[in-house]
Amino acid sequence: LPDISGHSGEDPCALKKLKEGDSTWAYKKEVLGWIFNGKDFTIQLPPKKNERLQDLLRTTGTATGVPLKEFQTLVGKLVHAATGVPCGHALMAPLYQAQWGLLHTITITRELQQALSDWRQLLHHITKQPTSVLELVEKSPDGHFILEDGEFTYLNSAALRMFGWDEDLPTPLAVTKFVDPQDHPRLQRNILLRQSGSLQGPVVYRARHRSGETFAVEVHSVSLGSVADRILHGTVRDVSQRQVIEAELSRQGQSDMTSRLVGGTAHDLNNLLAVVQASAELLQEESLSRGARAAVARILDSVQGSKVKIEQLNELGARPKDTSGEVVTRLGKVADDVIRLTRARWKNEAERGGIVYRIDLKTADSPPVEANPTELRAALVALLFNALEAMPDGGPVLVRTGVAGDGFPFVSISDEGEGIDSPVLDDLSDLFYTTQPGRKVGLGLGLARRVAEEAGGRLEVSSRLGSGSTFKLCFPPATSEPAEEETSLRFFRTGRVQSLPPRSHRPGSLPGRRILVVDDQADLVQVIQSILEQKGFLVDVALRASDGLQCLVEISYSLILTDLGMPDMSGWEFARRAQSLQPQAPVLLMTGWATEIDDEQLTREGIHAVLPKPFRAKLLLEKIDEALGSTR
Repeated sequence: LPDISGHSGEDPCALKKLKEGDSTWAYKKEVLGWIFNGKDFTIQLPPKKNERLQDLLRTTGTATGVPLKEFQTLVGKLVHAATGVPCGHALMAPLYQAQWGLLHTITITRELQQALSDWRQLLHHITKQPTSVLELVEKSPDGHFILEDGEFTYLNSAALRMFGWDEDLPTPLAVTKFVDPQDHPRLQRNILLRQSGSLQGPVVYRARHRSGETFAVEVHSVSLGSVADRILHGTVRDVSQRQVIEAELSRQGQSDMTSRLVGGTAHDLNNLLAVVQASAELLQEESLSRGARAAVARILDSVQGSKVKIEQLNELGARPKDTSGEVVTRLGKVADDVIRLTRARWKNEAERGGIVYRIDLKTADSPPVEANPTELRAALVALLFNALEAMPDGGPVLVRTGVAGDGFPFVSISDEGEGIDSPVLDDLSDLFYTTQPGRKVGLGLGLARRVAEEAGGRLEVSSRLGSGSTFKLCFPPATSEPAEEETSLRFFRTGRVQSLPPRSHRPGSLPGRRILVVDDQADLVQVIQSILEQKGFLVDVALRASDGLQCLVEISYSLILTDLGMPDMSGWEFARRAQSLQPQAPVLLMTGWATEIDDEQLTREGIHAVLPKPFRAKLLLEKIDEALGSTR
């Protein structure tokens, strides 16, 4: 700081003068809401502001709950106070966590009361003993530096730790040593702009850790003014985790926009289905052949199944209801809803990558619970997605409901993933803590724990390294029954056909034109079978990949038609095994993800061609003729 020994008095310091580089300081000045004492280099809050803040802390600490907006205002004031108090940032953690509540009212828990009480004592203490600026800088959780002629002449402890160095690192050190080479030109340019006062606000760089890894840092610096315009004082902050959170929030914003569009699309699809259904019902009144009647019945069945799917789209596209209280609901119903609503993630999306997840729901009689269904559903979705993340190559997930030993109804989700080491189990539900950095933000378990605790329940975690994990949400039983006993929407399925065993002869079939169709969607298999048999093909069908492999062991086929996603094996794996058994038979792949499969992958997997669902009968026959022609 400039020499101020010849000045005295207590004059306010205009922010405009500071921006212009005026380095003339009075004995005591108020800068940005702080009283700076230039004689002994201390900083403190103005007395009246300190008193008002203590009163606000006292009022909040004695309440049972406060509106979210009022609590956020208090947190903002404390963030400002923490800037000038060495241990202030440490007291902010429980307040930050409370802001992530799902309701519009913050419950003042015992932990929060203690944190607010500690803040009052701290504010009372600093009125008698102002904070030393040097102590503030050294104990700051943010990195502080002084940069002169492109070299660091000072780095506080937080800055050294951030870059992976110990405190006996000699200075001066070139700033380029700490910045990724790709950012060197921008860094040099910005230093000149900072010195001239042309560059304002923070800038993000790719910093270099001592280990060689790069991470994002946010740097803010200012010139010390006309006396030493080449010297910059600033702060540096690791923002790599913040960038992950911002990306996640951006993704959630895009997801919210998409969900609103989904609601409108679902409405349009209902209108189209109404036409299909009415037309099919008119056909039922006509004199039709047996085969035509069966085809019309399948159309009507498919319309009913599509209506259920559209109801799911409507649920996904609907905005969350703003409920001020909890609702009596059953955990089994909510668990069933979650499995149904996340099917696109654990089945469709997984199948696209050749991954198979098996979701098993086991429910037992248990009392209803009082909870917000929307928030409870969000918590279970987070736990289910965690289970899928723990098994990137697929596997079984068990969802159970029942009653715990203390009488609390529970819902649990178990995976057979890599498991979690015992020392980190206690940290799992902390916000932003994750065992998979770079892939997850770390909000899921914190959300689940908060949902359970706000309903008077708890989150239990059990895991062994290498043996999988179980996450259990327990809730106190409700004192009443649900107002309306709703039944969960089920996936509509027509009656399943049995996998047909290989047959050596069928009337009207052409020799040498035998096709195996493997797909777990029974109604589609029936349609394909009818189309191919009308063209003289001999068709065997299998609803499971394992049944299809058994057919391939027993008889030779001219062509194999398989779905990409099946419950017991992916289409990629089935195709590989089929080719090892019958390399002469071309394989056609049916999938709704055809646009996302490139030719290189098809060649690598030995797939002759892809049939994009839904496909017309003409395209099906053209692809089959093409494949059979290539083998002649």
